[in-house]
Amino acid sequence: MNTSPPRVSVVMTVYNGARHLREAVESILDQTLPDFEFLIVDDASTDETPQILAEYARKDGRIIVLRNETNLGPYPSANQALEAARAPLIARMDADDISEPERLGKQAAFLDSHPDHMLVATSYRAIDETGRTRYVKKKPATGGRVRWWLRFRMPIEHPSVMFRFRYRDGTPVRYDENYRLAQDYALLADLSERSKIAILPEILFRYRVHGSNLTATRRNEQKSNVLRIATAVQDRDLPAAVREDLRQMMRCYQLRERATTAALRRAVRAFDEMLPEDIARGVASKTWLKRHSAEILADAFLNCGGGLRSPMFLIPFPFIARRYMPALVMRVLENKDLLPRAFQTFPKDVGV
Repeated sequence: MNTSPPRVSVVMTVYNGARHLREAVESILDQTLPDFEFLIVDDASTDETPQILAEYARKDGRIIVLRNETNLGPYPSANQALEAARAPLIARMDADDISEPERLGKQAAFLDSHPDHMLVATSYRAIDETGRTRYVKKKPATGGRVRWWLRFRMPIEHPSVMFRFRYRDGTPVRYDENYRLAQDYALLADLSERSKIAILPEILFRYRVHGSNLTATRRNEQKSNVLRIATAVQDRDLPAAVREDLRQMMRCYQLRERATTAALRRAVRAFDEMLPEDIARGVASKTWLKRHSAEILADAFLNCGGGLRSPMFLIPFPFIARRYMPALVMRVLENKDLLPRAFQTFPKDVGV
Protein backbone atom coordinates (compact mmCIF):
# COMPACT_ATOMS: atom_id res chain seq x y z
CA MET A 1 0.00 0.00 0.00
CA ASN A 2 1.37 3.43 -0.99
CA THR A 3 1.47 5.67 2.09
CA SER A 4 3.38 8.59 0.57
CA PRO A 5 1.50 11.91 0.47
CA PRO A 6 -0.34 12.71 -2.75
CA ARG A 7 0.72 15.66 -4.86
CA VAL A 8 -2.59 17.53 -4.36
CA SER A 9 -5.39 17.44 -1.80
CA VAL A 10 -8.70 18.50 -3.34
CA VAL A 11 -11.03 20.00 -0.70
CA MET A 12 -14.78 20.25 -1.25
CA THR A 13 -17.67 20.87 1.12
CA VAL A 14 -21.28 20.13 0.29
CA TYR A 15 -24.66 20.69 1.90
CA ASN A 16 -27.72 19.29 0.13
CA GLY A 17 -25.93 19.50 -3.19
CA ALA A 18 -27.16 16.32 -4.82
CA ARG A 19 -28.41 18.01 -8.00
CA HIS A 20 -24.96 18.79 -9.44
CA LEU A 21 -22.78 16.65 -7.18
CA ARG A 22 -22.08 13.79 -9.60
CA GLU A 23 -20.89 16.16 -12.31
CA ALA A 24 -18.60 17.98 -9.87
CA VAL A 25 -17.08 14.79 -8.45
CA GLU A 26 -16.54 13.22 -11.84
CA SER A 27 -14.79 16.33 -13.12
CA ILE A 28 -12.15 15.80 -10.41
CA LEU A 29 -11.88 12.07 -10.97
CA ASP A 30 -11.30 12.75 -14.69
CA GLN A 31 -8.24 14.96 -14.09
CA THR A 32 -5.15 14.33 -16.19
CA LEU A 33 -3.12 14.60 -12.97
CA PRO A 34 -4.10 11.39 -11.13
CA ASP A 35 -2.00 11.82 -7.95
CA PHE A 36 -4.49 13.45 -5.59
CA GLU A 37 -6.73 12.75 -2.64
CA PHE A 38 -10.28 14.08 -2.69
CA LEU A 39 -11.49 15.21 0.74
CA ILE A 40 -15.25 15.84 0.73
CA VAL A 41 -17.04 17.16 3.82
CA ASP A 42 -20.77 16.42 3.91
CA ASP A 43 -22.07 19.24 6.11
CA ALA A 44 -25.04 17.28 7.55
CA SER A 45 -26.92 16.99 4.26
CA THR A 46 -30.52 15.74 4.34
CA ASP A 47 -30.93 15.00 0.62
CA GLU A 48 -29.31 12.22 -1.44
CA THR A 49 -25.80 13.67 -0.97
CA PRO A 50 -24.62 11.01 1.57
CA GLN A 51 -25.68 8.14 -0.69
CA ILE A 52 -24.00 9.68 -3.75
CA LEU A 53 -20.74 10.26 -1.85
CA ALA A 54 -20.77 6.73 -0.42
CA GLU A 55 -21.21 5.32 -3.93
CA TYR A 56 -18.20 7.24 -5.28
CA ALA A 57 -16.06 6.43 -2.24
CA ARG A 58 -16.63 2.70 -2.85
CA LYS A 59 -15.52 3.09 -6.46
CA ASP A 60 -12.42 5.26 -5.98
CA GLY A 61 -10.05 5.02 -3.04
CA ARG A 62 -8.85 8.60 -3.54
CA ILE A 63 -12.17 9.88 -2.18
CA ILE A 64 -12.33 10.43 1.59
CA VAL A 65 -15.74 11.44 2.93
CA LEU A 66 -16.06 13.30 6.22
CA ARG A 67 -19.53 13.93 7.65
CA ASN A 68 -20.66 16.57 10.12
CA GLU A 69 -23.47 15.60 12.46
CA THR A 70 -24.65 19.23 12.53
CA ASN A 71 -24.38 21.90 9.86
CA LEU A 72 -21.26 24.00 10.49
CA GLY A 73 -21.05 26.01 7.29
CA PRO A 74 -18.65 25.80 4.33
CA TYR A 75 -15.52 27.34 5.82
CA PRO A 76 -15.42 25.56 9.20
CA SER A 77 -16.05 22.41 7.17
CA ALA A 78 -13.21 23.28 4.80
CA ASN A 79 -10.91 23.78 7.80
CA GLN A 80 -11.81 20.25 8.94
CA ALA A 81 -10.73 18.92 5.56
CA LEU A 82 -7.51 20.96 5.72
CA GLU A 83 -6.72 19.32 9.07
CA ALA A 84 -6.93 15.93 7.36
CA ALA A 85 -5.13 16.91 4.14
CA ARG A 86 -1.74 15.30 3.44
CA ALA A 87 -0.56 17.02 0.25
CA PRO A 88 1.62 20.13 -0.02
CA LEU A 89 -0.88 21.69 -2.44
CA ILE A 90 -4.59 22.33 -1.80
CA ALA A 91 -7.13 22.66 -4.62
CA ARG A 92 -10.57 24.00 -3.75
CA MET A 93 -13.74 22.77 -5.40
CA ASP A 94 -17.47 23.40 -4.98
CA ALA A 95 -20.17 20.78 -5.33
CA ASP A 96 -21.99 22.51 -8.19
CA ASP A 97 -19.00 23.52 -10.33
CA ILE A 98 -16.91 21.69 -12.94
CA SER A 99 -13.14 21.46 -13.26
CA GLU A 100 -11.71 20.99 -16.74
CA PRO A 101 -9.51 17.87 -17.06
CA GLU A 102 -6.18 19.74 -17.13
CA ARG A 103 -6.95 22.06 -14.22
CA LEU A 104 -5.03 20.34 -11.41
CA GLY A 105 -2.05 19.50 -13.60
CA LYS A 106 -1.60 23.03 -14.90
CA GLN A 107 -2.02 24.69 -11.52
CA ALA A 108 0.37 22.27 -9.81
CA ALA A 109 2.94 22.75 -12.57
CA PHE A 110 2.69 26.52 -12.18
CA LEU A 111 3.29 26.41 -8.42
CA ASP A 112 6.14 23.94 -8.89
CA SER A 113 7.87 26.31 -11.31
CA HIS A 114 7.07 29.49 -9.34
CA PRO A 115 8.14 28.88 -5.73
CA ASP A 116 7.65 32.58 -4.94
CA HIS A 117 3.87 32.21 -5.50
CA MET A 118 1.52 31.02 -2.76
CA LEU A 119 -1.69 30.69 -4.79
CA VAL A 120 -2.84 30.35 -8.38
CA ALA A 121 -6.40 30.68 -9.70
CA THR A 122 -7.74 30.23 -13.22
CA SER A 123 -9.85 32.06 -15.74
CA TYR A 124 -13.34 30.56 -15.94
CA ARG A 125 -16.58 30.04 -17.79
CA ALA A 126 -19.78 30.98 -15.93
CA ILE A 127 -22.62 28.53 -16.52
CA ASP A 128 -26.28 28.39 -15.51
CA GLU A 129 -28.25 25.61 -13.87
CA THR A 130 -28.37 23.63 -17.10
CA GLY A 131 -24.68 24.06 -17.90
CA ARG A 132 -25.14 26.65 -20.63
CA THR A 133 -22.50 29.37 -20.87
CA ARG A 134 -23.55 32.76 -19.49
CA TYR A 135 -20.22 34.54 -19.95
CA VAL A 136 -16.47 33.93 -19.98
CA LYS A 137 -13.96 35.65 -17.71
CA LYS A 138 -10.45 35.47 -19.09
CA LYS A 139 -8.40 37.64 -16.75
CA PRO A 140 -4.73 36.65 -16.47
CA ALA A 141 -3.02 38.55 -13.67
CA THR A 142 0.04 38.56 -11.46
CA GLY A 143 0.33 39.66 -7.86
CA GLY A 144 0.30 43.40 -8.53
CA ARG A 145 -2.95 43.31 -10.45
CA VAL A 146 -4.60 40.93 -7.99
CA ARG A 147 -3.54 43.10 -5.07
CA TRP A 148 -4.92 46.18 -6.88
CA TRP A 149 -8.32 44.51 -7.24
CA LEU A 150 -8.26 43.39 -3.60
CA ARG A 151 -8.59 47.04 -2.58
CA PHE A 152 -12.17 46.94 -3.87
CA ARG A 153 -13.49 43.37 -4.10
CA MET A 154 -12.75 39.67 -4.40
CA PRO A 155 -11.05 39.34 -7.83
CA ILE A 156 -11.20 35.55 -8.31
CA GLU A 157 -13.67 32.69 -8.09
CA HIS A 158 -12.51 30.86 -4.99
CA PRO A 159 -13.41 27.30 -6.08
CA SER A 160 -10.84 27.69 -8.88
CA VAL A 161 -7.84 28.22 -6.58
CA MET A 162 -4.88 26.03 -5.69
CA PHE A 163 -2.66 27.14 -2.82
CA ARG A 164 0.22 25.84 -0.75
CA PHE A 165 -0.73 23.96 2.39
CA ARG A 166 1.69 25.98 4.56
CA TYR A 167 2.91 29.53 4.76
CA ARG A 168 6.65 30.04 4.44
CA ASP A 169 7.04 30.03 8.23
CA GLY A 170 5.49 26.53 8.34
CA THR A 171 2.09 27.62 9.68
CA PRO A 172 -0.80 25.71 8.06
CA VAL A 173 -3.16 27.79 5.93
CA ARG A 174 -6.66 28.01 7.40
CA TYR A 175 -9.81 30.06 6.86
CA ASP A 176 -10.51 32.82 9.39
CA GLU A 177 -13.68 31.71 11.15
CA ASN A 178 -14.17 35.18 12.63
CA TYR A 179 -15.96 35.87 9.33
CA ARG A 180 -19.16 33.86 8.80
CA LEU A 181 -19.03 34.87 5.14
CA ALA A 182 -16.30 36.12 2.78
CA GLN A 183 -13.61 33.96 4.40
CA ASP A 184 -12.26 33.34 0.90
CA TYR A 185 -11.69 37.06 0.41
CA ALA A 186 -10.03 37.32 3.84
CA LEU A 187 -7.73 34.41 2.97
CA LEU A 188 -6.75 35.92 -0.36
CA ALA A 189 -6.02 39.28 1.27
CA ASP A 190 -3.78 37.53 3.80
CA LEU A 191 -1.97 35.48 1.16
CA SER A 192 -1.40 38.54 -1.02
CA GLU A 193 0.38 40.25 1.86
CA ARG A 194 2.67 37.28 2.50
CA SER A 195 3.44 36.11 -1.04
CA LYS A 196 2.61 36.37 -4.73
CA ILE A 197 -0.65 35.32 -6.39
CA ALA A 198 -1.46 34.66 -10.05
CA ILE A 199 -4.51 34.03 -12.24
CA LEU A 200 -3.85 31.79 -15.24
CA PRO A 201 -5.12 32.79 -18.69
CA GLU A 202 -6.52 29.33 -19.46
CA ILE A 203 -10.21 28.66 -18.81
CA LEU A 204 -9.86 25.63 -16.55
CA PHE A 205 -13.03 25.93 -14.50
CA ARG A 206 -16.79 26.18 -15.00
CA TYR A 207 -18.43 28.26 -12.29
CA ARG A 208 -22.16 27.76 -11.81
CA VAL A 209 -24.12 30.97 -11.20
CA HIS A 210 -27.60 30.56 -9.75
CA GLY A 211 -30.01 31.86 -7.13
CA SER A 212 -28.80 29.59 -4.35
CA ASN A 213 -25.20 30.86 -4.46
CA LEU A 214 -24.12 31.99 -1.02
CA THR A 215 -23.68 35.59 -2.14
CA ALA A 216 -27.29 35.68 -3.39
CA THR A 217 -28.99 34.16 -0.33
CA ARG A 218 -27.08 36.14 2.34
CA ARG A 219 -26.06 39.20 0.36
CA ASN A 220 -26.21 41.85 3.09
CA GLU A 221 -23.87 40.05 5.47
CA GLN A 222 -21.61 39.09 2.59
CA LYS A 223 -21.32 42.69 1.40
CA SER A 224 -20.66 44.00 4.91
CA ASN A 225 -17.81 41.53 5.34
CA VAL A 226 -16.42 42.38 1.90
CA LEU A 227 -16.41 46.07 2.84
CA ARG A 228 -14.64 45.27 6.10
CA ILE A 229 -11.92 43.25 4.34
CA ALA A 230 -11.50 45.75 1.48
CA THR A 231 -11.12 48.55 4.03
CA ALA A 232 -8.41 46.55 5.81
CA VAL A 233 -6.55 46.07 2.50
CA GLN A 234 -6.79 49.79 1.76
CA ASP A 235 -5.57 50.62 5.27
CA ARG A 236 -2.59 48.34 4.62
CA ASP A 237 -1.71 49.59 1.14
CA LEU A 238 -2.80 53.23 0.73
CA PRO A 239 -2.01 56.62 2.29
CA ALA A 240 -4.53 57.96 4.79
CA ALA A 241 -5.81 60.75 2.50
CA VAL A 242 -6.50 58.32 -0.35
CA ARG A 243 -8.25 55.88 1.98
CA GLU A 244 -10.47 58.64 3.29
CA ASP A 245 -11.38 59.76 -0.23
CA LEU A 246 -12.45 56.20 -1.09
CA ARG A 247 -14.64 55.58 1.97
CA GLN A 248 -17.98 56.82 0.62
CA MET A 249 -17.38 55.23 -2.78
CA MET A 250 -16.83 51.88 -1.08
CA ARG A 251 -20.13 52.21 0.79
CA CYS A 252 -21.86 52.85 -2.54
CA TYR A 253 -20.02 49.93 -4.13
CA GLN A 254 -20.62 47.34 -1.43
CA LEU A 255 -23.64 48.56 0.56
CA ARG A 256 -25.47 50.33 -2.29
CA GLU A 257 -25.69 53.65 -0.52
CA ARG A 258 -26.89 56.56 -2.66
CA ALA A 259 -24.28 58.10 -4.94
CA THR A 260 -23.43 61.78 -4.45
CA THR A 261 -21.33 64.15 -6.54
CA ALA A 262 -19.20 64.95 -3.49
CA ALA A 263 -18.31 61.27 -3.05
CA LEU A 264 -17.56 60.98 -6.78
CA ARG A 265 -15.19 63.96 -6.69
CA ARG A 266 -13.29 62.46 -3.78
CA ALA A 267 -13.10 59.05 -5.42
CA VAL A 268 -11.79 60.52 -8.69
CA ARG A 269 -9.15 62.38 -6.67
CA ALA A 270 -8.16 59.12 -4.98
CA PHE A 271 -7.77 57.28 -8.30
CA ASP A 272 -5.78 60.22 -9.67
CA GLU A 273 -3.38 59.87 -6.74
CA MET A 274 -3.14 56.09 -6.97
CA LEU A 275 -2.45 56.01 -10.71
CA PRO A 276 1.14 57.38 -10.84
CA GLU A 277 2.16 55.43 -7.75
CA ASP A 278 0.85 52.16 -9.16
CA ILE A 279 2.52 52.81 -12.51
CA ALA A 280 5.82 53.56 -10.78
CA ARG A 281 5.59 50.32 -8.77
CA GLY A 282 4.93 48.28 -11.90
CA VAL A 283 1.44 47.15 -10.86
CA ALA A 284 0.20 47.40 -14.45
CA SER A 285 0.30 49.64 -17.48
CA LYS A 286 -1.38 53.05 -17.45
CA THR A 287 -3.98 51.75 -19.92
CA TRP A 288 -4.91 48.77 -17.72
CA LEU A 289 -5.11 50.92 -14.60
CA LYS A 290 -7.24 53.63 -16.17
CA ARG A 291 -9.70 51.18 -17.74
CA HIS A 292 -10.19 49.24 -14.53
CA SER A 293 -10.32 52.39 -12.41
CA ALA A 294 -13.03 53.70 -14.72
CA GLU A 295 -14.92 50.42 -14.39
CA ILE A 296 -14.84 50.64 -10.58
CA LEU A 297 -16.05 54.25 -10.62
CA ALA A 298 -18.92 53.47 -12.98
CA ASP A 299 -19.97 50.32 -11.15
CA ALA A 300 -19.81 51.97 -7.73
CA PHE A 301 -21.66 55.16 -8.58
CA LEU A 302 -23.84 54.42 -11.60
CA ASN A 303 -24.84 50.82 -10.88
CA CYS A 304 -24.53 50.09 -7.16
CA GLY A 305 -25.03 53.71 -6.06
CA GLY A 306 -28.07 54.21 -8.26
CA GLY A 307 -26.66 57.06 -10.32
CA LEU A 308 -28.15 55.70 -13.54
CA ARG A 309 -31.62 56.34 -12.10
CA SER A 310 -30.85 59.89 -10.96
CA PRO A 311 -30.54 62.67 -13.58
CA MET A 312 -29.15 64.97 -10.88
CA PHE A 313 -26.19 62.60 -10.59
CA LEU A 314 -25.97 61.15 -14.09
CA ILE A 315 -25.65 64.54 -15.80
CA PRO A 316 -22.52 65.71 -13.90
CA PHE A 317 -20.89 62.25 -13.86
CA PRO A 318 -19.17 62.57 -17.29
CA PHE A 319 -17.78 65.98 -16.31
CA ILE A 320 -16.47 65.03 -12.85
CA ALA A 321 -14.98 61.74 -14.13
CA ARG A 322 -14.00 63.20 -17.51
CA ARG A 323 -10.39 61.96 -17.33
CA TYR A 324 -11.72 58.39 -17.09
CA MET A 325 -14.50 58.54 -19.67
CA PRO A 326 -12.43 57.43 -22.72
CA ALA A 327 -11.04 54.54 -20.66
CA LEU A 328 -14.57 53.63 -19.52
CA VAL A 329 -15.80 53.50 -23.12
CA MET A 330 -12.91 51.21 -24.03
CA ARG A 331 -13.59 48.97 -21.03
CA VAL A 332 -17.29 48.68 -21.89
CA LEU A 333 -16.40 47.72 -25.45
CA GLU A 334 -13.97 45.10 -24.12
CA ASN A 335 -16.59 43.61 -21.83
CA LYS A 336 -19.10 43.41 -24.66
CA ASP A 337 -16.49 41.75 -26.92
CA LEU A 338 -16.80 44.65 -29.37
CA LEU A 339 -13.12 45.48 -28.93
CA PRO A 340 -10.22 43.02 -28.89
CA ARG A 341 -9.05 42.65 -25.32
CA ALA A 342 -5.57 44.00 -24.83
CA PHE A 343 -4.77 42.06 -21.67
CA GLN A 344 -5.58 38.40 -22.25
CA THR A 345 -1.98 37.24 -22.39
CA PHE A 346 -0.16 36.35 -19.22
CA PRO A 347 2.05 39.17 -17.91
CA LYS A 348 5.60 38.76 -19.16
CA ASP A 349 7.19 39.12 -15.73
CA VAL A 350 5.90 35.69 -14.70
CA GLY A 351 5.17 33.54 -17.72
CA VAL A 352 3.69 30.06 -17.79
